[in-house]
Amino acid sequence: MADPTGRAALLARFLDLMQEIRLALKAGDLDRLPDLTQRQQALSEALQAQPGAGPADAARMEQLARAAARNAVLLKAAGRGIAAAGRRHRERLNMLAGVRTYDRDGRAQPLAASGHSLPALNRRS
Repeated sequence: MADPTGRAALLARFLDLMQEIRLALKAGDLDRLPDLTQRQQALSEALQAQPGAGPADAARMEQLARAAARNAVLLKAAGRGIAAAGRRHRERLNMLAGVRTYDRDGRAQPLAASGHSLPALNRRS
């Protein structure tokens, strides 16, 4: 029976975990990332504690590198999406705080003081 803590077994578990992280990122299940990251760290430490890699590990290490690169792309995209959502949220908050207009002398004033109003905003599905 193979040693479940041996280098080959750890690499296989690491590859499975990378797939799990990929699926979580693609599903937008970002709440799972802290747990998955802790598991990744533990596997990384266990792998580093193993004796040096042999020729049989090279293919698995290459797979692991490709999986990590794919996940990095997804993680970067998730970060851009979160940043965009934050910008949109701030824009809406600023809009709700009040629109300012300018009088003929260039002085800013709230929209209500100018005697004009905005049309109602409707959400469409």
